[in-house]
Amino acid sequence: MNRQKREESDFRISKRSRVPSPGAPATESSDRSQAQVSSSQANGHTFIGPFVGCAVGGNNNSNEIFNAGRDDQLEAIGRELKIIKDDKLEEKIRKWLSPPDTSRNRNEADEIRQINTCSWFLEGERFRHWEAKPGFFWVHGKAGSGKSVLCSSIINELSKKNGPFGTAYFFFDGRDSQRDLQRHDKLVRSLIWQFSHQHGGIPTELADLYKRIGDHHQPSASQLQEVLLNILDSFPHAYIVIDALDECTSTDIEKTLDWVNQLVSNTPQKVKNLHMVVTSRPEPDINKVFEALDSHSIDIGKATANQDIAKYLEHRIELKFRGYDKNTRREIESGLREGADGSFRWLALQLAELENCSSEDEITQQMKDLPEGLDEIYERMLKAIHEKHRTDVMTFLEWLSFSSRPMEVAEIAEAITVDFSSQNAPVFKKSFVKLSHFSVKEYLLSDRQKDFSINEEAAHLKIAKISVAYLLQFDSFASFPQAALRSPLRKQALLQSSPLALYSAEYWINHTKFGRMDPTLLTLILRLLTSETAPLTIWIRIYDIDHDMDGDTMFTQSIVHSPLYYASLAGFGEVARHLVGDGANVNARGGGLGHPLQAASSQGHEVVVKLLLENGADVNARGGEYGNALQAASSEGHEAVVKLLFENGADVNAQGGPDGNALYRASSEGHEVVVKLLL
Repeated sequence: MNRQKREESDFRISKRSRVPSPGAPATESSDRSQAQVSSSQANGHTFIGPFVGCAVGGNNNSNEIFNAGRDDQLEAIGRELKIIKDDKLEEKIRKWLSPPDTSRNRNEADEIRQINTCSWFLEGERFRHWEAKPGFFWVHGKAGSGKSVLCSSIINELSKKNGPFGTAYFFFDGRDSQRDLQRHDKLVRSLIWQFSHQHGGIPTELADLYKRIGDHHQPSASQLQEVLLNILDSFPHAYIVIDALDECTSTDIEKTLDWVNQLVSNTPQKVKNLHMVVTSRPEPDINKVFEALDSHSIDIGKATANQDIAKYLEHRIELKFRGYDKNTRREIESGLREGADGSFRWLALQLAELENCSSEDEITQQMKDLPEGLDEIYERMLKAIHEKHRTDVMTFLEWLSFSSRPMEVAEIAEAITVDFSSQNAPVFKKSFVKLSHFSVKEYLLSDRQKDFSINEEAAHLKIAKISVAYLLQFDSFASFPQAALRSPLRKQALLQSSPLALYSAEYWINHTKFGRMDPTLLTLILRLLTSETAPLTIWIRIYDIDHDMDGDTMFTQSIVHSPLYYASLAGFGEVARHLVGDGANVNARGGGLGHPLQAASSQGHEVVVKLLLENGADVNARGGEYGNALQAASSEGHEAVVKLLFENGADVNAQGGPDGNALYRASSEGHEVVVKLLL
C-alpha cells in the first residue's frame, strides 16, 4: 500500500506565535478564582463519574448522550480523579488541545450498515469475553471488508451498557490530506478529550498541564500520554475503539503501535482496566506487533463474516430486483457472493452497476464479465469517462486526494474554473465530498494503471497554483463579494459567491510546501505578496497566518505586514530571495513575531534565516512575541537555526519577551541539545 509519508500537512505557525486575532474578546486567566471544583469534591469526595457506556465524536448530541447516562451518586471504583468544573477554562483547554472530530466517519459507517449485520461478531463468544474482561482485540481484513462498519457497530453496542465505565473512539482516515485524522498525537488528544468529557469536567492533571505549559505552547507526546494514563486509571473499565490503523502516516503508525504495545502488554505502562479493539488491514508492520500480543484476533473477511455478505445481498436484491424472476435473482446472489470474496465495497459497486441494467439479458451479460477485485472496478469506471471530461475529472480527483480538509461540492466544482491555458499564468474565469474509500486513493497513486495515475507532488503543485490564482481574481475591493463585508455571517456569504476563497486562503501555503516551486507558481506568489491593490490584503483578512482565526473572524481589520515577513513565516526561500533582490527591507518591523528573522527562526526555516543574515538582518533585533530570534528558535527546539544564529553573533544572554532569555526557554521546553548549544 502507499501509506502517507508526510508527517504534517497543515501549515500552522508555532503555537507560541499565534497571537489573538485583532478585535477578539479578551479572556481571563485560566487560574481565575471563580473556577469551581465539582460539588462532590467540595463536600470532601472526589468526583469519579459519570461512567457511561457511550462514545463521543464531537457531534452536537454527544453532551446529551452522556448526560442521559450520568449517575452523580456513583461511588469511586477506579483511581480517584479530581476534576474542575469551569466552562471558560474548559473551552480554553479544548482550543489548546484541539482534539479532532471523527464522528463524521462513524456516522458514514452507521449509514451504510444494514439491519442485523455484525451480529455474528457482537453475539460471539470472543467479543463477549473481551467486553467483560480487559484485553486487546485485533480485527483485520482487506480493503472494503466492512471493518469501519464493524467498528461503528461495536461503539453502538457499548453505548447500550450501563455501569461504571468510559468509552472513546477514533477513526483514522487516509482518504485526503486531513492530517488530524492520520496522526498519533491527534488520536491521543481525541481520547483525552472524550474521556475527560465523561467525567463532567476537566481532570486536574489536564488543567495543571495546560497551566504549566501555557496557551502559547503545545504539550509533548509523553506528557499527553501520561495524562491519558491517569484518566484511564480512574475508570473501572475503559473501552477504546480504533478504526483503520493502517491509514496512519508511516511515522505515526510506528508511534501508535508502540503506544498500543505499552498499554496492553506486560509493561509498567500497562492499563489493567483497558479494553481495546483496533481494526486494520493485515500489513506486515502491524502483523508483527499485534501477533506478539496475548490477544484476540479475527480476519473479518473469512467465512464467519460472510453471514453479513449474505444478509446484505438478500436485502438489496429484495429491494432493487423484486421485478425479476427467481432464477435471475438467484444468479445475481450466487455470482456476487462468490465474487465478493468478503469485500462489501466490491459488492456494493457491482450491485450499483447491475441496478443500472434495463433487462434480464443485460444482467446476465454483466454477470458473465464480473471484475476481479477493486482495482479492475476502478479501472473500468475511469475508462468509461468521456475523453472531453477527463481533465476535469483528474482535477477533481487530485483535490479530493490531497485537500487539507473535506471539500464542499461548490468548492470542488469551482476548482475547474481556473484556466491553465493562459500564456502568462493560470487565471480565474469568473455538502462535503471525499473520496468514497481509501482504496480509491491507493489505486490512483499506484502504478497499476497509467491513464489516470496521480503524482502527489504534481497534484499539490497544481492545487497551489489554482488556490493562488483564485485569490488573485480579487484585484480590487470592488471585485470582492460585498455581502461578505456586510453580512454578520461573513464566511457563509463568501462561500455563496466565491466558494473556493476560504480554502485557497487557508491552505495554499500547505500545498506549496508539499509540491515544488516552479516558475509559474513563483510568479503567482510574488504577484500575490507584492500586489499594491487588494489581493494581499484580502488574503490576510480571509485567513491571517499571523493570528488565530477561530470562528467567523474573517475580514477583521487585520494589519497587513511586509511581503518578506509572510515569505519568511511560510519558509519560502526562493520567494524571499526575489523579494530581497528587489530591495525588501530585511529588518522591517511588523507582525506578531516582530520582524522577518524572528518569523523564520520560530518555524525553523534555516534557508530563509541564512538568506536574511547574509543580507544584513540584525541578529539581535528585539521585539515580537519571543523577544528575539534566538529565543524564538530555542523555544521551539530548532537546533540548526540556533547554531546559525549563534555563529552570526546572537547574544545568548539577551533578555526579551515574557520568558527571560533563550536558555531559560529551551530548558523549560526540554530541548536538551539546544541547551548544550547555548551553554
